[in-house]
Amino acid sequence: MRRVVLLALLALALPSVVLANSIDFSTGTFVSGSLTGSFSTSLSTSITGTIDTITLSTGTLTQLSSCPIGLVGTCYSFTGGSVTVAS
Repeated sequence: MRRVVLLALLALALPSVVLANSIDFSTGTFVSGSLTGSFSTSLSTSITGTIDTITLSTGTLTQLSSCPIGLVGTCYSFTGGSVTVAS
């Protein structure tokens, strides 16, 4: 019976995760970080904490003509790339 309830909850939760605009991860206490690449091509960043390491690699960056509401400065968008969370 427990398995059936767990599978039902998982079936309801997975589509919700796919539609999320953001997912929060905690890396614990900050240990180190790096940012490599160029705003004219693509970026790769890594944040390491006491709990997890999060690595983000973008696809090709495109400078936006204006930033979304609430943001100021120079804003970029990208398509493709990857996010990796490792313990």
